[in-house]
Amino acid sequence: MVLFDPARHDPLNAPSWSEAAARRTIEDIASEARASFDKEHLFPAHPKDEPSHRHMGSGYYYGAAGVLWALDYLRRQSVSEIEKPWLVESLNSLLSHFAREAEGRGPLADTTSFLFGDLPVLLHLLSLTGQQTWRNQALERIASSTKDPVRELMWGTPGVLVLTRLIADTELAAATKPHDQVNLGRLLDAWSFEEDGLYLWHEELYGSRRLVLGTVHGFFGQVLPLLQRLDDMPDDLRSMVLGRTREVLCRTARRGSGLANWPVMLGKDGEGRDLLLHYCHGAPGIVTSACEFPADLDTEVDRLLIEGGDLIWHAGPLRKGANLCHGTAGNGYAFLKLFARSGDQLWLDRARKFAMHGIAQYEQARRDVGYGRFSLWTGDPGFALFLLSCLNADERFPTIDVF
Repeated sequence: MVLFDPARHDPLNAPSWSEAAARRTIEDIASEARASFDKEHLFPAHPKDEPSHRHMGSGYYYGAAGVLWALDYLRRQSVSEIEKPWLVESLNSLLSHFAREAEGRGPLADTTSFLFGDLPVLLHLLSLTGQQTWRNQALERIASSTKDPVRELMWGTPGVLVLTRLIADTELAAATKPHDQVNLGRLLDAWSFEEDGLYLWHEELYGSRRLVLGTVHGFFGQVLPLLQRLDDMPDDLRSMVLGRTREVLCRTARRGSGLANWPVMLGKDGEGRDLLLHYCHGAPGIVTSACEFPADLDTEVDRLLIEGGDLIWHAGPLRKGANLCHGTAGNGYAFLKLFARSGDQLWLDRARKFAMHGIAQYEQARRDVGYGRFSLWTGDPGFALFLLSCLNADERFPTIDVF
């Protein structure tokens, strides 16, 4: 069985793991991003992100807010020197951009979006300043999310729930709990479509209604906030979440020669589509999310996660670049998750080999274009965070597990 498209991948070409090279690359990425920010125009657009625009937008996915968050995270981890007052001033300057960008989004304009809306910016400003203004505005956004369509990680309820779980401010966290309960109830109510004994969510987005499996769009991003809260669930709900997730994971897997991948979509919409190996669609994101399933509880789940990880290794790094969403870094986080889950050094070694390959990808891409790719999920700052994770043997995925 064909489980991936070799044309999308390159042979692994990596020198031995070098902590010095990783730290140097992190600093290079952070320094260029710090120097390239402009309050009016934000960051220069990269040809692979926004070829029709001169500048990037303001959101967390491929906008300025995500880059500024990455710079702050590197500051907090003491691997880069970024001035806190500059971060606050820069984040403040973004808020007016969000309203202008929302005008062209049609029905998505009023949605509380995790990766394209201003909620993460308000939470970031709160964490930096402690000011009540940001606490109040963030709570407003979270409350309004209970009236939005459920959708998926990027645009809907699942993404809001992933983010609210990471709120460090105790006052806001307490005020958010009732809204979380409403959103969790809505998410569970929407988990009602049954096909061949599998319980799934219909994703209604961009004018279509489909059964998508991936993490950024699809089932494993939709179920992620439930898996993250297993310890807080009553036994009957916990059993239901685990049982339904297991069935989807096992019965939709495509397997062969001890390897496993998952299709982008189920049903007629998925026919004829390639099997991808991205964080957004395919084994890397699904393994990363499904590692929230308790280890040693189900041998078939454990085996499938290993087979997915082995396929990512067998296929080699993605040609698209070193980024998180559909690049070497995002795929490498599956190895870090498996290392944390199993304790097997093999997975950390594999992650670090992908990291060294990614350094070469980053350097070549910068030579080709003449400047960096200023984007958390599709560019260099996300790759810098993967390098930091490899340095620290830290499996936490940026903005999904740590904020």
